[in-house]
Amino acid sequence: DFFVLLYYGIIVLTNKNEIIKNEIYERDIPKDVPPAIASMLLDYIIDNERDYTATVASLIAKGYLTVNNNVALRVFRWDKENLLEHERVVFEALTKEEIYNEEKFKNAVRNDALNLGFVQRKVKNYAYLIPVVFLIAVIWILRPDAMETFNPLLYIIFTIALCLLTVFTIVMTVFSSNKQSNTEKGNFTRTELGIEKSIKLTGLKK
Repeated sequence: DFFVLLYYGIIVLTNKNEIIKNEIYERDIPKDVPPAIASMLLDYIIDNERDYTATVASLIAKGYLTVNNNVALRVFRWDKENLLEHERVVFEALTKEEIYNEEKFKNAVRNDALNLGFVQRKVKNYAYLIPVVFLIAVIWILRPDAMETFNPLLYIIFTIALCLLTVFTIVMTVFSSNKQSNTEKGNFTRTELGIEKSIKLTGLKK
């Protein structure tokens, strides 16, 4: 039980400190990584206002939209075949073809990041349930009211199991409370290509 708790404690610490580092200043914008996907790669968060706005700017840079006197947007190109899914969601909202839906935009960003090979879905691991079930079973079998005669050794084992279950619950609660809202970190992980692009993006931010 101690080593299981230690293992999950290490996972919590390493995941919490998962930061892409790059000491080199990058000056070239990676044009194969759209801003909304770059955002997800850097912090695993898809922010509606930030990433929607960045996608609008990207569509302007690609020549699909123009800005008149820095006020009004005007459609310059209508061919959407070369746009990614999340770019089409934004384009169709701006041209009033579709009503903008925040969740549809976020799902489209996820799909594009997957299809481009920058991220992959995490395989759910429920191994942490094994020690939980084991500890609950020990507590239930050795609970004081189930003992015909008082046995100090069994009572010590019962107490230790109860303490371990409490510690395990606290660790998992702290881990859950430290998760940022709207994060994709629990569902996705960067691929080798995603890590390579993240390093470049970190240098560009620098």
